[in-house]
Amino acid sequence: MTSRAIAAAPRDVGGMICRARLDQRGQVPGAGERMNDNAEVDDAPPLDLPAPRVAVKWIAIAYGAFLALLIPFFLWAGRGGWFEHDDWDYLVLRKAGDPGDLFRSHNGHWETIPVLVYRILWAMFGLRYRPYELVSIILSLVGASLLLAVMLRARTRPWIAILTATLLVFFGDAQPNVALRITSITFVGFAVPFGLVQMLLADHDGPLDRRDWLGLAAGLASLLCSDVAIAMVFAVGVAMLVKRGWRIALFHLVPPAIVFSIWFETLGRKDLGGGKPGQLRPLPHALHFAWVLVTGTFEALTRTNGIGVVLVGLLLIGLFLTLRNAGSDRRKEAVVPCAMLLGAFFFAIETGLGRADVLRLGAGAVRAGHYMDVVAYLSLPAIALVADALVSRWRLVAPVLAVALLVAIPVNAHVLEKRAHAGAGKQALFRNTVLLIPRLSLAKVVPRTERPFNGTASPITVGWLLDSAREGRLPRRSHVTPGNIAVATLRMSLVLTGAPSTQCHPFRSAVVRRLATKGAVRFRGGGLRISYLSGGTTVVKIAYRTSTRPFEWQITNVGRPLSLRLQPTPVKVPAAMLCD
Repeated sequence: MTSRAIAAAPRDVGGMICRARLDQRGQVPGAGERMNDNAEVDDAPPLDLPAPRVAVKWIAIAYGAFLALLIPFFLWAGRGGWFEHDDWDYLVLRKAGDPGDLFRSHNGHWETIPVLVYRILWAMFGLRYRPYELVSIILSLVGASLLLAVMLRARTRPWIAILTATLLVFFGDAQPNVALRITSITFVGFAVPFGLVQMLLADHDGPLDRRDWLGLAAGLASLLCSDVAIAMVFAVGVAMLVKRGWRIALFHLVPPAIVFSIWFETLGRKDLGGGKPGQLRPLPHALHFAWVLVTGTFEALTRTNGIGVVLVGLLLIGLFLTLRNAGSDRRKEAVVPCAMLLGAFFFAIETGLGRADVLRLGAGAVRAGHYMDVVAYLSLPAIALVADALVSRWRLVAPVLAVALLVAIPVNAHVLEKRAHAGAGKQALFRNTVLLIPRLSLAKVVPRTERPFNGTASPITVGWLLDSAREGRLPRRSHVTPGNIAVATLRMSLVLTGAPSTQCHPFRSAVVRRLATKGAVRFRGGGLRISYLSGGTTVVKIAYRTSTRPFEWQITNVGRPLSLRLQPTPVKVPAAMLCD
């Protein structure tokens, strides 16, 4: 190829790939021939051409092996973690052999596959946490490996794709809430990887074939994990519409839509969970939620603050310029990253339609880790595409970009470890209390239906703990302190329920009460701190945080007589009040 022909070729990487045919030995024809003496250095083909399609599989496999080496880091970062939040629904209230438990909604989500995984792990390991955590970590890393394959399919330079995927692996604001919070296997553990599998299998030329059927099966499987599948299937449909036509797009889009609609109309509406996510919020609120979520994700990935709008704007401008200057082949390769970026915005708006009410709690509540992780998964291929175009046009961008990513990765890893271990003390106290309750004689005195915890752990009952301990599903605690026993005693003895309104009066200082069996204390306000007294000395203190609405609560002692000190929580609006 002469220098004049090279100079006439398009400057974009996609055009160079189309015109530089690889021979059977993987070399560019004529590369070994002597160059014309008049050839310019700038006209030489770049040394870091995107990997040919045949290399994608092997790069992904090698990267998967690298990710396997990171498992010990995540286990170390997650030290001290334990079951929390929605875990107790799957562990206590669901059974693998009950179709109703497998198919009923959980906070508006269809989660058959995660429920089965929980039940299998429960049968094998009981309440031993590490196996559950290991499954969550592995699934998160599998998703990152699949995302790398998507970026390589789009002819992104391997080093850019690898560093971008690794940034996601160490996403400090998301991974403590995803890889190290086993409940999130419903989001990123299964739904996103299944969606990526569908995208990879559907992304080929030619008519409908076996790969499309397998991809459709993956898309249907993602529906059985969470509503995140809706955004994933949407992205696949958009990509197929542009690349392969409307018939293929409908093949991948319509069956999942029909299946999900049937489930939602028959079962999904019956259990919409806290916040009623099935009730649509006003569109302006949903758009506000989506914007806060997307901009927050970009800020969290780059460890910046307050410039999320700028980062999103730069991405959209860069993507527009990249597509405008690209050849037809390069634009075709950009279809999947662009469709996934649309899927990110679709997911953010869809989530806002069901969850926009959390805006009242501030931006931090909107930028929950599992939400941001989905947005990152769907956005990063487009970010990598723009970065690749910049490197193609201006070589000096490459070292700057590499340094920026190499700095962001360890910074995110530090944040990840710090946040994952931040609540280890509270988790340890909760774990010790749960495991100690069935070992105490009081557990055989209080009603089996007694629920020692309110909030997300409310499914736990004393009877369930006794049965689980008898079956050998609870690990024993080797070291038990008087404080552990006191906390477990309070949790079993005191039952929090609603109560009819009575005469109440404010209190600001501590009040000591002796509660006989079936004795009760009523209060109103933000919550109550209760200290367990022994010989007039405080042994331990627990808090009952309740709704700040003007609603009256009652704490009843169902155990042995107790001496308690009552104090209001720091919540001052409305003021704490004791009632007759």
